[in-house]
Amino acid sequence: MKNIKFIFGFVILLALAISCTVDGIDDDTSLFNSLGAPTNVTAFYNITQDNSGLVTITPNGESVVSFDIYYGDGTLTPATVVPGKSTSHIYAEGTYTVKIIATSVKGLKTEVTQSLVVSLKAPENLVVTISNDLLISKK
Repeated sequence: MKNIKFIFGFVILLALAISCTVDGIDDDTSLFNSLGAPTNVTAFYNITQDNSGLVTITPNGESVVSFDIYYGDGTLTPATVVPGKSTSHIYAEGTYTVKIIATSVKGLKTEVTQSLVVSLKAPENLVVTISNDLLISKK
């Protein structure tokens, strides 16, 4: 008897779930069609202070599904990053132009360039030892 009630209840719930529809909701793509190209595309830099030149780049933007990061130092292949993630790259000391290409769900792209300045710290507590070479010092 319990099994019959369970099966009967399941069939009723299944029938209700199948019969419930909202007119037009299946074909409503107006939200998707109203999406435009990505906006407010920027990148945040985190430069390590240990003279290694390691820079972490975290891109940010609105209506973005992926970012292509061109490092600006001659590296040909870009790093592809999803929103909320970051990429790391080692730079030599200097000024670089980082290019960020943001892609939306519809495939529209927005390109932004940002300047990156990498400067390493000067050596601290440097101890220099000078030794005199008798052959050279007599010249």
